[in-house]
Amino acid sequence: MLNVRLALVFVAVWLHSASDGQDVSTKYLRAAFKRSVEIQDEHAGDRCQDFDWVACGHDSAYYKADTVFLFQEALSQEVCCRRMRWSFRDGKTFTLIQDRHCQEPPISGVAFEDQRLVASLSKKNGGVVLRVIQGKVLRDEFRVIALEAVPDGSCNRQLHRLTLLRNKM
Repeated sequence: MLNVRLALVFVAVWLHSASDGQDVSTKYLRAAFKRSVEIQDEHAGDRCQDFDWVACGHDSAYYKADTVFLFQEALSQEVCCRRMRWSFRDGKTFTLIQDRHCQEPPISGVAFEDQRLVASLSKKNGGVVLRVIQGKVLRDEFRVIALEAVPDGSCNRQLHRLTLLRNKM
């Protein structure tokens, strides 16, 4: 298990170094979260509306892994069957939804009874920290390693892949 964690940390550090030294800004990341909501509104009812941010959740990986990869939903369709979706209401508040979409019928449910979570972004030690807050309770804290733009030609849009390193609490 330790070898797997070391490998994941190595991959996260490599991804960070491979990003040409470009730092992720809180402003750019907040804008990407906000844009995901705007595009969902613009494309309501068509296949180009899948803009929730998704992490694979197999074997509770979302809660246990040191490194979490969030993809905009259109990128994750082929990747994982059990997912944790960050469904933003605006650029800051979101609902965490657990779903299994590779079975019939698909199953979906809210992860926390109080659905409103806040993605709080701040600068710390030269990097960006993302805190997930529910009410006054800190649920998770991550260091943002990378935010990569990925073109999606089928819907003529730009998607994102976000790499987060979990801070031990």
